Amino acid sequence: MRGCWELGGTLTMETGRPITVVSGRDNSLSGVNFDRPDVNGSPQLPTDRSRGELIDRYFRTEVFSANLPGRYGNARRGILSSQGAFGWDISTSKSFRIKESHSLQFRWDAFNVINRPNLRGPNSTLVSPAFGRIQSAGGGRVMQVSLKYAF
Repeated sequence: MRGCWELGGTLTMETGRPITVVSGRDNSLSGVNFDRPDVNGSPQLPTDRSRGELIDRYFRTEVFSANLPGRYGNARRGILSSQGAFGWDISTSKSFRIKESHSLQFRWDAFNVINRPNLRGPNSTLVSPAFGRIQSAGGGRVMQVSLKYAF
């Protein structure tokens, strides 16, 4: 088995996911505790801001207020969208024959090879101190080397 080097890869492109803002309290007295707050105005902010500004304040939090007791809020489901994600994973491998039915495979993998930070969605619970802030991101670049013996 005289193999050549093999190259593989995966390109992932995702649009933003819907974000539903919840009040964090059961003001509607329904016992479900997924009340949506009232919204007065557009929560959208420009998306061409710096990464630090996006993390600190992803949307206009001041347009949301708690729904009144016994009532549901007027904020619709999926009122906002998170940022999209982009990832590129690559791998390369080569197999070497040792004996007739024995081989050794060398493999190198790189995940998120361009090391792009993919920000997660912001905190969307009105009563949270972190309301409107992005608190996490996808993993950075990870590389691994492996050796596989097949017989």
